[in-house]
Amino acid sequence: MSVQQVIHAANGVREMRWVALVITLLVAIGAGLLPFHQAQQQGRSLASHEVDVNQLDPNINAMVSELRLADMEIQLLKAASVSGSAEHWPSIAQLEAMWLSPFVRDKGWLDKGQHQWQQISPGVYQGISLSAQTYPQYLLNVSATPSQIWFRGNIGHGHEEADIKAKSASSYINVAINDNLLIKQGWQQVMGPRATK
Repeated sequence: MSVQQVIHAANGVREMRWVALVITLLVAIGAGLLPFHQAQQQGRSLASHEVDVNQLDPNINAMVSELRLADMEIQLLKAASVSGSAEHWPSIAQLEAMWLSPFVRDKGWLDKGQHQWQQISPGVYQGISLSAQTYPQYLLNVSATPSQIWFRGNIGHGHEEADIKAKSASSYINVAINDNLLIKQGWQQVMGPRATK
């Protein structure tokens, strides 16, 4: 009697099949469970005067980004200048002297609409473009908690055209700025990670 013994080649074919089977099972299980692992979109719907920062025209979004950075700087300046109980908000001249964009008149100022900035009440800054038909107006309300950024004008966000020939900045001086006044005047509030109510 002779004994026959089968010797398999040591080329790793059997191991490769098991590894391929395990990988295939992992991918199939992952693909099957993926719909159950989706993040739920929780958030409130936007009011008619609110615009999601992700839906803005790139030019407006660039200015909003600059205003967010300016907001942080203005908050720091105010905190550093508090003397006693009086609140001191930095003036436009101070912001321009610090080369704080968008208040400084540099090349970016020329490219982004040449906005004339004015402090219309404590902690509220309004910028009106010299070419109002092309660029919107902006309002940065640093005195609100949290800070608010508003814009006015129909530049690429799909809402009905607002009256761009708006009141001049001087007509808002010493007027109590509140959401209802701005909404009534056609302003839209930028809503996003740092500009939420």
